[in-house]
Amino acid sequence: MFDDDKVVPNAGLVIPLRLADTLGFREAVNQRVRGYDQRRRRNSGDKALAFVAMLAAGGEFISDIDVLTAGSTLARLGLGWWSQSRLGEWLRSFDDTDIAGFADALTEVTDAAWSTGLGPDLSAASAADPVIIDMDSTFTQTHGAFKVGTDRRNYQGLYGYYPLLAVEASTGQVIAAKLRKGNATMDGVAAFTHDTLERSRRLAGDDTDLVLRADSGFYVRDLFDSCVAHDVRFSVTVRQYAGVRDLIADIPDDQWQPVKDNHANASRDRIDIAEVPFEIKGRWDKNQTRGPITCRLIVRRSTTPPDTSDPQMRLFDPVDHYAFVTDQHGDPETLWRRHNHRAVIETTFRDLKHGLGLNHYPSGSFTANAAWLHLNALTHNLLRATNQLITPAQMTAKTIRYRYLAIPGRITTGSRTTTLHLPTNWPHQHHITTALTTLNAA
Repeated sequence: MFDDDKVVPNAGLVIPLRLADTLGFREAVNQRVRGYDQRRRRNSGDKALAFVAMLAAGGEFISDIDVLTAGSTLARLGLGWWSQSRLGEWLRSFDDTDIAGFADALTEVTDAAWSTGLGPDLSAASAADPVIIDMDSTFTQTHGAFKVGTDRRNYQGLYGYYPLLAVEASTGQVIAAKLRKGNATMDGVAAFTHDTLERSRRLAGDDTDLVLRADSGFYVRDLFDSCVAHDVRFSVTVRQYAGVRDLIADIPDDQWQPVKDNHANASRDRIDIAEVPFEIKGRWDKNQTRGPITCRLIVRRSTTPPDTSDPQMRLFDPVDHYAFVTDQHGDPETLWRRHNHRAVIETTFRDLKHGLGLNHYPSGSFTANAAWLHLNALTHNLLRATNQLITPAQMTAKTIRYRYLAIPGRITTGSRTTTLHLPTNWPHQHHITTALTTLNAA
């Protein structure tokens, strides 16, 4: 029978929500997110926190907010009850100014987390071990013919959005996010890069060594100009147009150096590294109004040796080249390994899509869906900070939810005291107790 109003189905949500209060989440959203409707814009911080609680608990749709009304969940978590229609109206009441406000709130909450030690170790950052910002885009498919911005198919023939994300590599926390239409290619990369580096400098400080890491889709002159302007090193995969291929072909054989510890490579390929000086010029800047940016072109050459078990002889061994440009100092092999690790941003995409609610956009309004992207980013950063608060071992959103959030509890009252009772012998109770003790002392 469903008759117990003292049950708290997701009692562990008290950890990220109390952390959100400690980081000033409600105040950050209230000050920056207004909406054009006087009635609907009230209590923006509380409504945003209700969405965060729903997403952290595993919800993917606005209707999933009703799960938080079960038992005594709302009372224990200190949340007000908001109907599905009221929250939907709130999402649809935003304009571009409010989306910028969400971006600023994301930065403020992240800044508060980093200031309390729930972020990268800025004190240990150096040129040899910098703070790395990864930039990438992903595709999220949508269904339905009435979502603004998805009226044109992408190159795969699918409808959806192309959000841009900038992520701090060591923690996976989102620095900046931007929703783009489904047929976007290089749209908004220059402005997004400038915004990302400004926010990164605000978070890390002016004296911290930063490196921006990206793939060839971000190889545009404006990105490199922004890096120079913000004193940020770059490591970007280069598009192998004719000039780059000619440079690689002219590298003498004696400049190729075999990589060390290649036994870790599962394949039998021989891998060599070489570097040559390189200049980044504006592709469309025919008058050369902007001078070239001097850097290094680092090339990895992968050669597949012949298979002795294959009786058919080959005329030549297949050779593959991979190149990136960087203005960092250091050994080419070290820089190649650092650049090759940029795929860690995919774990953030995985958590946002399959651990939270980014695979579903709730509205036909483009600004409402842009707000949904930022709400997912805020939830993701709170879960990343919760992860660091509990244990230094990185966990996915699903693991955090299973071990620490989706805990059944029961509320009892007596002697003017409210107690939340959790299951006996819960295997992770020490981490939960330690986290709550730390938050109570903050």
